[in-house]
Amino acid sequence: MSRSLFPSMPWILGALVAWVLLSLPQAASAQQVCRWDGSGPWCAGSCNPGETEELQASWGHEVQHLPSTNPFGNGCVFGSKAYCCSTPGVTCRWDGKAPFCGGKCEDDEYEVKRCKNCIGKPCWTGSKVKCCKPTVGSSGQPLTAKVGDARYAAVWDKSTVSAWVARHGMTSDQYQAAFTELGREGYRLVHIAGYGVGETAYYAAIWEQTSGPAWVARHGMTPAEYQAEFNAQGAAGYRLVQISGYAVAGQPYYAAIWEQSSGPPWVARHGMTGSEFQQQFDQWTDRGYRLVKVSGFGLDGEAIYAAIWEQDTSGTPWVARHGMTSQDYQNEFNVHGEAGFRVTHLSAFQIDGKSHFAAIWEKVSGPAWAARHGMTSDGYQEEFNYKAKDGFRPLVVSGYHAY
Repeated sequence: MSRSLFPSMPWILGALVAWVLLSLPQAASAQQVCRWDGSGPWCAGSCNPGETEELQASWGHEVQHLPSTNPFGNGCVFGSKAYCCSTPGVTCRWDGKAPFCGGKCEDDEYEVKRCKNCIGKPCWTGSKVKCCKPTVGSSGQPLTAKVGDARYAAVWDKSTVSAWVARHGMTSDQYQAAFTELGREGYRLVHIAGYGVGETAYYAAIWEQTSGPAWVARHGMTPAEYQAEFNAQGAAGYRLVQISGYAVAGQPYYAAIWEQSSGPPWVARHGMTGSEFQQQFDQWTDRGYRLVKVSGFGLDGEAIYAAIWEQDTSGTPWVARHGMTSQDYQNEFNVHGEAGFRVTHLSAFQIDGKSHFAAIWEKVSGPAWAARHGMTSDGYQEEFNYKAKDGFRPLVVSGYHAY
């Protein structure tokens, strides 16, 4: 085991080892409504204005993965039915035309889905992209998600996960809409990172279409709300697997994921200054625990951390660092990379205009991987597209305000 020599955690989340949260994230501001259009056996399904066609099918067995609340009905001898969906406050469209698809969303849209053969004729090259944007908010002004002052750090690997979705630059409403839609399609949230740009909270998230234990996610929680949820739901048997702290307009918030799964004893802390984090790190590594998640953010000119430790049962060598500048992180990245370590978790944030990083490395075998930091929103999207074409998918995405 390798210990970090951290440079430079306000009040701390009590030393609780199996406490949890049970339901969907913060109340949805928009619920998706879907229906089948077209009547068998002579089907000619089409969607109305304001609806988005999600897929076409002729027989019910083709769409058994969809919610049972939308029964397919009689099959089609001729033609096909259209699965039409709409979300109040959100408009969506598909971009990219077969066979040479090159779907791309506009600056005021966010990407919800990317596929080659999920709707209409299949793509020979490129992909079709489902693009959405909020319509009009309560103020009567269009809601957009341009995050020109954001920077991103990310880690990818060339894994065998067959279906995954990643989004960044989402407002709270956009994130909720994506969460709801992807949840209906059997995707589970595996990574969430919140970050503030000006007075707006944004989110970067990753979903996978895989089976697994029951899970719960929350976002936009104040420290008191997070603590209350953490304590109130503890007896349900869920364990914290992801924590993200972030500041918006000078106020701290948290987003988190819990799973109802077994595993070694664990401990979580939040609201720690750098020195408090170091104290907790030393205490728990002395007791045989390893750091598995760490999240940092700037608040009132100071670094604040949240972290999760698990009892070390694997013996895998690991290294953790925090309070690193961009150059410090690059130096550590080079040193540990040459020693056969790979980044397994990464958090980036800014304090007084300077970038800071916290990271965990492990000496484990695995598929090819890559990491980048300091990317603009457009730069991250370009890197994302390049990596996706080469078979890589993101493991960790961390956004932060660059000012």
